Amino acid sequence: MFGLKKLYGDFKMEYLEAMIANITEFDSTYLELKAAGILDILIHKDFSIRSVALRLLHKLLPKLTHEQLFEIA
Repeated sequence: MFGLKKLYGDFKMEYLEAMIANITEFDSTYLELKAAGILDILIHKDFSIRSVALRLLHKLLPKLTHEQLFEIA
């Protein structure tokens, strides 16, 4: 997840799509994604990258606390 900030375009989108499959397997996933800049991706101008990031966060919803949900909103 630490290489996420260095990726651009299709590589970033494919990286996020690959993470969707096993995202619930990791511990403290939201904190690592937040450190990697997932909140910045949500305001990115490219619609496809934003939609993949939203799908990733949607899959994480059951594991998020109320405070984390407020950070996203």
